[in-house]
Amino acid sequence: SNIYYSLNNTKYKGFNSSLASSNLAIQNSQAIPVIELSIPLWQNLFGSSTRARRDASFFENEAQKLNAKALSIAELIDAEKSFWMMTLAQKTLEIQNRALNSAQKIFNYLSKKERMNLAEKSDVLQARAMVESKKLAVKQAENFLKISARNFNKKRNIENNDVAEKLISFDIQKLQNAKFFTEKKSDRFDVKSQKAQTDGSIAQAKIEEENNKPSLNLYTSYSVNQVEANRIDAISSTLNKNAPTGKIGLEFSMPINIGLSSDIRKGARFKASADKIAYREKLLQ
Repeated sequence: SNIYYSLNNTKYKGFNSSLASSNLAIQNSQAIPVIELSIPLWQNLFGSSTRARRDASFFENEAQKLNAKALSIAELIDAEKSFWMMTLAQKTLEIQNRALNSAQKIFNYLSKKERMNLAEKSDVLQARAMVESKKLAVKQAENFLKISARNFNKKRNIENNDVAEKLISFDIQKLQNAKFFTEKKSDRFDVKSQKAQTDGSIAQAKIEEENNKPSLNLYTSYSVNQVEANRIDAISSTLNKNAPTGKIGLEFSMPINIGLSSDIRKGARFKASADKIAYREKLLQ
């Protein structure tokens, strides 16, 4: 529906005034308030397309908001993970160095016993193999520490492969007594975002379905036409019903390329189906 007010000034130049029955035919001012009403009878019946547009806009914004929250939480989890991996790497290297030190002491002790003919050659060989094994474990722990330090510093926006700080150690007892609360999959932000995206696709499919229907509207308008010699008189007598004008009729239009319209509707429905499948997969993750 539309409501508007039209104010026009008309003046004819070179018009023979002797042919005019009134001066208004030569120069006049027109004040025309108009009310128009269009009622859909096919496309957008009962406002279905309007509601679908509202829902599509709402769910699109909701999906973006929830996705941003999901990414933020994922980044925080990744940062905390890098911290604990760094802590584990430092602790692992410390343990492997102690193990290497112990293996070296055992090897030195057995080597000394062998030189005194108090130990078997096989025991010394086993001790040497243990030392080499612990050296390899230390090397692996050092590589793990470098990787963990690089990832940890990356989360802190530091371009360095070394971490000078000594991070906190694991409290095994505290970890064993820790209580972890399970969260429903449907409460996760990434799942909620996918659900909102699915609802938005369904609304978009409804929009495409409505947009490609034939349009049949009941149209009516009513106006009061005031023609006066000047603008002030025309405005002051705006609502005088001296010359009302009314119209009523039907407006009909339909898309010519019916095949293209059908393909558009199918594409929107397939998109909605794909988003539904993605949402179900999210619930299974």
